Amino acid sequence: MNEPALSLEFTVDDIHKLRKFNNDRRKDMTFEEYKADLQNEASEVIETIDRLRMERRMLAQ
Repeated sequence: MNEPALSLEFTVDDIHKLRKFNNDRRKDMTFEEYKADLQNEASEVIETIDRLRMERRMLAQ
């Protein structure tokens, strides 16, 4: 299953594509697998946010 192609503007259609992709990907997961998958993705998002904040601070100096 390939990740959906998203537009640079990130439209409502992109959100629908992502929701369908994630629903299809997770439909056969157990609750524990689903929970672990969400935690993993949340960790990736937090790391990205932290990295961007650090870059922003470096640029501001």
